Amino acid sequence: MRRFGTSIAILTLALPAHAPAQGAFEELRHATLEGWAEDVWLQILDRNGAFGGRLSDRGILERFHQRVDDKYFLDRLSASFSLWEDYRWYGRDNGVRWGVASITKRDLIMDSEMKVLVPVGASWSIGVRFNKVDLPVANRSPVRLSIHRQFSSTTTGFVRGHVDPRKPGTDFETGIDWRHPGGARLNVTAAVLDPMNDLVFLNFDAQRQVDVDSTLEYERQPIAIRATTSLPVSKTVRMEGFVAWMRPATILAYEGRDRAAGLRQRERFAYAGTLLEWTMGPNVSAGAFASTVWARSVRTPLSPTAPVVSYRLTEQTTAVGVFGLVHPGPRWRLEGWLRHTWRPERREFLLGEANDVDFLLAAFNADVLLTYRAASGFLLAGGFAWNGARNPRGEGQVPASGTLGGIQYRFRYDVGWRGSERFAVRVGSATDFDGEGDGMSFGGARGQFTLFW
Repeated sequence: MRRFGTSIAILTLALPAHAPAQGAFEELRHATLEGWAEDVWLQILDRNGAFGGRLSDRGILERFHQRVDDKYFLDRLSASFSLWEDYRWYGRDNGVRWGVASITKRDLIMDSEMKVLVPVGASWSIGVRFNKVDLPVANRSPVRLSIHRQFSSTTTGFVRGHVDPRKPGTDFETGIDWRHPGGARLNVTAAVLDPMNDLVFLNFDAQRQVDVDSTLEYERQPIAIRATTSLPVSKTVRMEGFVAWMRPATILAYEGRDRAAGLRQRERFAYAGTLLEWTMGPNVSAGAFASTVWARSVRTPLSPTAPVVSYRLTEQTTAVGVFGLVHPGPRWRLEGWLRHTWRPERREFLLGEANDVDFLLAAFNADVLLTYRAASGFLLAGGFAWNGARNPRGEGQVPASGTLGGIQYRFRYDVGWRGSERFAVRVGSATDFDGEGDGMSFGGARGQFTLFW
């Protein structure tokens, strides 16, 4: 439920904890896109957590679903942790945070994270990371265990395993994290996705279980590489960069051992993002960012008689934006950002089984928040969030609960408490307005909690 930015998990566990800040908002000086990279990576790492499962015909990114309505993206952006709070989160080794927001009269969206890094020797550490994500399009709860070995004052190596309750979904990662005393860093990770899949289905005969209706077999194993870097360009300018690429993979799915009745799916995936931040003074910073994630799935039958709809699905989400942070006084903070996002989706039916899909959802999003923090720790905040979306082409061609286009905006108000630089809690609500004359409505409630140790 992050807004659009903040971290790669392996890098997170290798980061040293920051010293407690001295000013009321001293810890919120920088922004980051690491959360965006982490969110996108989890979509690849935990494919089983998506509604529809590993082979959902909604694709790898699964951005559109019958449970998504016109206010879904507004709810996500106004309920998430900020870019600056994300930077603080990913700069700590040990912590837990939780965010929740009302999305319908019955349902909530929730995002919980916990991370722990414990030294077990002069050069060794063991880490645990847990994410719990509940959204209309996914329900994920990946647990990742890691071992870190410090080779020098600047270089740390690690191995990590993602333990999936569905054994074929377990993943393995290894990499190097390098840090320069001047502030530059580089993290490179290689991952083998689903390495136990063929062992479970072909050697252990998992398809014989009553609740397993398909055998999954890899013709070409998915292997991914990702990297992140942060570079101080000057005393006042810093840059972040994120890239990932999964080589083309091929998976077969069929009943029992009857391949003739099954399907073949070829998959590819990549993302890239960058952020540039300028600190103009002790109380003012601003920057810009850009990101894109792309995936392609090609599904074909394994035989002419197989009851499989063949298609080529291309998904992409691209965003560009700007952000700024101002501290007008020692107890005041004004933050905001503006983003333009394009979400195209194209589905080509290879044998003419249905009409092709050529869909685009384009949106401007903005969020502004003014926060006051008393000396006692009491927080009071008010803000404005806006989502202006339109369908330049293909309206109604993707599943949704109604139309996805339109203009919605909301005034939000929060109260909270920060007991120290290690603990904070916040609750709030909003008043919604739409651009079609339906007037004012209750914008839902939300809450956030953060704890470091």
